[in-house]
Amino acid sequence: MNLLKTIKTLVWRRAFWAGLFFIMFVFNGLLLLTYISNNRNALVYNPFVKSALPFYRGIREITNSIIDTAFIFKMRRDIGISQYRLEVKTSDLRKLNEAIPSSLSDEVISGALLFTEDMEETVKGVFYYEDKAYDVKVRYRGENANHWTRAKKSWQIKFDKDTPFNGLRTLKLIIPSDREYFAEALNNYRAKKLGLIVPDAEFVQLYVNNDYYGVYFAIEDFSSEFLEKSNKPADANIYASEDSQAIDSQATIFDSSNFWRKEAEDKLFDFENFSELDFLLSQMGRPDFVDIAPDIIDMESFYNWNIVSILAGSGHQSNFGNMRLYFNSAKGKFEFLSWDVGIKSYLPFDITNELTKKILSNPEYYKERNQHLWNYVSDDKNLNDDLAYYHGLYQKLKGGFYSDFKKHDSNIGFNNRVAYDRDRYVALFNQIKGLFSNDEIDLNIQHNASQKLVTLSFDINSFAGVTLEDVILPDGAQLTSSIGQYLFNNTEVVNLNYFGTIEDISKIKINLVNAITKEPVEINSIQLSDVSTFAHFDEISQTVDDFISMYPQFKKSENNIILSAGTYVFNQDVVAPKNTLVRIMPGTTVYFAPGASFVSYSPVQAKGTSSQPITFRRLNPDEPWGSFGILNNNDNKSLLEYVNIDGGGSDYINGVFLSGMASIYYSDVAISNSSFSGSASDDGLNVKYGNVTASGNIFKENSADGFDLDYASGEISNNMFLDNGNDGIDLSGSSVLIKNNKIERSGDKCISIGERTINTVVFNNILDNCHIGVEVKDGSITPIINSIIKNNDIGVNAYMKKAIYLTGGTANVYNSVFENNQTQTQKDENSEIQDHSAGDTSVLKQYLDIDANQAPAGLWESF
Repeated sequence: MNLLKTIKTLVWRRAFWAGLFFIMFVFNGLLLLTYISNNRNALVYNPFVKSALPFYRGIREITNSIIDTAFIFKMRRDIGISQYRLEVKTSDLRKLNEAIPSSLSDEVISGALLFTEDMEETVKGVFYYEDKAYDVKVRYRGENANHWTRAKKSWQIKFDKDTPFNGLRTLKLIIPSDREYFAEALNNYRAKKLGLIVPDAEFVQLYVNNDYYGVYFAIEDFSSEFLEKSNKPADANIYASEDSQAIDSQATIFDSSNFWRKEAEDKLFDFENFSELDFLLSQMGRPDFVDIAPDIIDMESFYNWNIVSILAGSGHQSNFGNMRLYFNSAKGKFEFLSWDVGIKSYLPFDITNELTKKILSNPEYYKERNQHLWNYVSDDKNLNDDLAYYHGLYQKLKGGFYSDFKKHDSNIGFNNRVAYDRDRYVALFNQIKGLFSNDEIDLNIQHNASQKLVTLSFDINSFAGVTLEDVILPDGAQLTSSIGQYLFNNTEVVNLNYFGTIEDISKIKINLVNAITKEPVEINSIQLSDVSTFAHFDEISQTVDDFISMYPQFKKSENNIILSAGTYVFNQDVVAPKNTLVRIMPGTTVYFAPGASFVSYSPVQAKGTSSQPITFRRLNPDEPWGSFGILNNNDNKSLLEYVNIDGGGSDYINGVFLSGMASIYYSDVAISNSSFSGSASDDGLNVKYGNVTASGNIFKENSADGFDLDYASGEISNNMFLDNGNDGIDLSGSSVLIKNNKIERSGDKCISIGERTINTVVFNNILDNCHIGVEVKDGSITPIINSIIKNNDIGVNAYMKKAIYLTGGTANVYNSVFENNQTQTQKDENSEIQDHSAGDTSVLKQYLDIDANQAPAGLWESF
């Protein structure tokens, strides 16, 4: 008995001490973990801890690999996306890696070290895609260390300018984890839906020396080629901000253009010209910047760019970097480019960007931004479409990610991040939508009977803002002030004058509606108080009176600007403001001093007669004047009749390069019975981004092109083109009917059609004695119908000039006659020319809606 008791006692004691030891072990372990968690940022610099980091990282990689093997039956490499192969000498790979600092260095661990020029070691390699090989230069890329300190690195591949890859000179291969896997693809998808231009991007697979590096996010560089493919003026600047704090910890990117670089550059200057950006930064300091902002900023671009960031909860385009601005040189305005948006949890009122803050301080712009945002979030179809796109990417690509053993995350970590970001997009969408229904309004009504004045002081907590829909006064009193004010600041004051008598101010009725949703808004509280006992750029927005005082040759009539019949000398540039009408009367002759221009930001009516034409010409017969320009009037059409323009050149005004003697940009125009001659610039007449009808005009003896249309539409009919130095008509990306024109002796082409011009028809023209009758190139498809093509070196030519279009031109010739051309047709291997037999009536119906029983060869009708 005693022995048994002794044994039980010993067992109990051992169990007690073992239990106590276990409890103390767990307790101390928790204390240690808590200490490590609270002090890990300091501990990581400890030499002992740092020496253990490679072991820890190795264990982590082994653990991830073990976890990933559970997905072995879901791993796929044939997932239907492009597969790129890169071959780099082992010694060159070693050279790239040796240029990168150690991942154990204090600067890398702290995140203070960014990718610098001395780390941009570049080596030669060979890039393979499908059956083609490209000699390339490769290096690592990415500012932050996650791009280049791990097994899977981000790459930049540079192709030779003569052998671009799918039209690209530079290809960036970014580790998808840096772009939150599918988040950036979704952000770009949204940007495109909203009408923004973004670089082409796709997910691809990469093999380096036959070693599988997994899935990458491939994106083209910002470049002139990118702009041209996006149907934007390509000879223009794209500005990219640097990390200002890496240069000056106290600075923001809006302090100086020194914090910016160019990723695409215009060719107007022989030096590194930052004038557009410098001008914008200087204007931001003006007290009236918000009033003139639309004259230097494309507001539609700004709204949609801002919305992409809001939908992603992003503040990445901040005061300290990550901005991309494109200066549209045909519009004279900055457009915003969406780039590396990411996904965070910022809400729209968390503004991290001074330019955005300044613009949205204007009630009109803030309301318009919110209207654009509401249009998106009020329709759940947009969210469903976004999620379907996001889920589609995941379903298509997950097998490729599962089989990627170089990525930093395990497959479980990958799945969790994808799901987490999806949930964040949903939450942000619903959060933003909810902001539009959250209106809290308090009101103080103050009445001053002696001044017949009611003052409404609002305390407002409303993201959307409210509109003062109606004010009903008691006792028969009537308002003499207007209502409908938009109220969005925290404190807003509205002064209302009235006629009559108000006896009881408690009976004043105030009706508010949500400014965006138009839903009625209740006022939380009303407090009553009866106290009865605010260079040429500026000329864009100046008043008509200010313009007249500056240019007394003009007169004012009903807020129109009038240039009466007579002879005038313009010794300097004349810029007519927006929001008026410029009328030039018959019998007006203007002599321009060398370089002087006349530019109108309002529509122009210049209606001469056959006996009293309107004439623009040189003051000095030996020197060209500048340009006659009409800008940014959209469908507010200008009219030019019996206007003779001679001897001009080009100019650069308010950020717009006026390349033609007459330059009409983003403005519709009708031109008839006029002449354009003796231009010393690229074009006699240049129309960009507008609708034009040109009939009965003469284009002659211009030094280069007679008539140049860029991304325009309309009709060119019954004109004469004589002895122009380059092309008679030059089209880029335009949709135009060209008919009944006679084009003779152009130094290059009678008609040049390029830059993916699709819907242009050439009908019933005489193309005589040019170097080339019609040239079709770069993705353009053109029917040439019932025309005479004669006495040219080449009748019809088709070829690929620019590799970014991936194909040449297609010319379909119907019912036309070739006479005495040295070469009838000529094409390269990327192009097609088909000369259909005469007598095809169906083509007349198809392209011109002409019903005919028979079709002649040659002209359909004489002219």
